[in-house]
Amino acid sequence: MNVKKNIYTIKKLKKSLKFSRKYISSLKTIIKKTGIFKNDHLTDGHTLYLEIKNNSALIKLQKDLINIFIPYKVNNKKEENSLTLKWMKNNYKKYGYPFVGKYWLPHMTIASINGYSINDKLILKFAKQQLNFLQKIKYVSVYKIDDDYHEHLWNIDII
Repeated sequence: MNVKKNIYTIKKLKKSLKFSRKYISSLKTIIKKTGIFKNDHLTDGHTLYLEIKNNSALIKLQKDLINIFIPYKVNNKKEENSLTLKWMKNNYKKYGYPFVGKYWLPHMTIASINGYSINDKLILKFAKQQLNFLQKIKYVSVYKIDDDYHEHLWNIDII
């Protein structure tokens, strides 16, 4: 089934993301620092990111989105077999993605860098950055991801 053309799925997503005013007001991202996923399994490099302070609204948003997309997940045996931890394999089998629920770290990816040492001057400087800013989440973007190819499907306004 082609998710992009499935009008029922789009309507279901939009309905699912109509939250109460209280919930929407808590969908704010507070960014305090930078981080690095060292030797990131998903990118085969070091992923530089902005760490978002976790809150219950973000956790609910991730769970709601994952539950909507479970029927469209495509598991790759090669990917599944490359996961070394039991919880990663279990999440991958169930959701099509290893980092779900308590194993998810809300973040904004800045870049994935391959071919550089974790001790590179640029990476070390990035890792030491302290930030303090607030950003409201206004919409959710839905992408179909196939290896390095990202296809933007649609945006869903949540405010």
